[in-house]
Amino acid sequence: MSAASTGKRPRHRPQRTCVACRQTEDQRGLVRLVRGPEGRVTVDERGRAPGRGAYLHPSKRCWERALAGVGGKGGGALAHALRATIDEDDRAALTAYAARFADEGPQADDGAAQTATRAASEPREPRAASRQARGTESETR
Repeated sequence: MSAASTGKRPRHRPQRTCVACRQTEDQRGLVRLVRGPEGRVTVDERGRAPGRGAYLHPSKRCWERALAGVGGKGGGALAHALRATIDEDDRAALTAYAARFADEGPQADDGAAQTATRAASEPREPRAASRQARGTESETR
């Protein structure tokens, strides 16, 4: 018996975004990480720990991307989302936790990366030139 045949609305499922690949999914399909009150970053398996939370897909690709910092420092997207610096002990614990996941990531992940690469490689014209082309350049300048 479906929800439509009984006249009941389907149950709401909270949606969350993976901080690594930026794809939205049901909350239960993602792993929650939390920066606790003492500043430690840990995996929140129950999803109820107090502190600032962030979500990742259960895939090595997303975990590696989230933990990879710019120039080998920082904590990448995860540190940014949690507004914290991830220390070496926490990073080692998170990397060990991520070792249990398969290598596959979300299906549309490669398409998003290709779009970002394409946008970054396209030449941009200077702002003044683009305003003149649109005819919005002020006469007083």
